Amino acid sequence: MSGEPDQVRWRGVRPVYGIRGVWPAIDAERVHASSFRDGLGSNIIYTPAAGKIYFITGLVMASRLAVAAECYTRVWVRDVADAEVYRICEQPYISAGSLITPMSFFPALEIAAGYDLVSYSSHADLDLRCFTFGWLEDA
Repeated sequence: MSGEPDQVRWRGVRPVYGIRGVWPAIDAERVHASSFRDGLGSNIIYTPAAGKIYFITGLVMASRLAVAAECYTRVWVRDVADAEVYRICEQPYISAGSLITPMSFFPALEIAAGYDLVSYSSHADLDLRCFTFGWLEDA
């Protein structure tokens, strides 16, 4: 990191790059990913590359149910064995309509390399769109 080599004589504002989950490292890569699901099934929204950690700072989940039914949409993180690690959001339905759930995370949520950010729609007449924002850092 550049700056004053003698930290004892520091004057002014110190750089804040690289505070884990709070502020991206100076060489971090910004990420914006999205997915759309029309009907029953799941989509992978984003998977961090090998040797990277994805820090999620925001997620938007928008869904629309065309008919009255008891169903749900869900976003979660799963590991390399496809087991749920943690759930981020769920939208339940019992009648036709639409829902939008914007979320921001501070500190950011972490997804390790090889883990997936997944969206799921539980009904054939349920559409789901997800957007995620954040950054990638070396693990």
